[in-house]
Amino acid sequence: MNQTLTANFALLPKGAAQLDPVTGKYLLGSSDNTIALALSNLMSGMACSRRYAYHSIGALGVVELTTPSRVRLIDKGLKRLDVAARARSYYTLHSRIDVLHSREWNREVIRPLIQADPRLRMPIAEGALMRLNAGARCFARYRETLWGGPSLAPRIPQVTSRERFSRIKASPMSVR
Repeated sequence: MNQTLTANFALLPKGAAQLDPVTGKYLLGSSDNTIALALSNLMSGMACSRRYAYHSIGALGVVELTTPSRVRLIDKGLKRLDVAARARSYYTLHSRIDVLHSREWNREVIRPLIQADPRLRMPIAEGALMRLNAGARCFARYRETLWGGPSLAPRIPQVTSRERFSRIKASPMSVR
């Protein structure tokens, strides 16, 4: 076990374990946490700047859109491991309720904004794409770390800004 306490758990070296004084759980360092930190920084950075407010709205819409399938898989995995239904209740509930959150977010936030000013389609779509790309990189790293190699991680195509812009321009965001 690592004898020196690290204030920033994200900087724990690979294989080093340290007791988290707040939760009382041991944390195990991975080889590289920069991709998870990049996702966190992306979301925080957009939320903390008025300049990126609409980007943040698009990114938050993606979180609501993708959460149900993610928590459904977690719930199924916990059930497969014979975790009690009561202990899984958060995931069971959110696999259903977050579908409604996503619909409401689109109906009550995104659609009225775009109807009021169609130019907002671009920053909202950019924020959604940034969150999707950052999330894909993060989950690819999780798979690589958990299953031992990049060959098992999904391939994420790298799209240039010019290609991304032409795709957005060719297919405007549909909000229903």
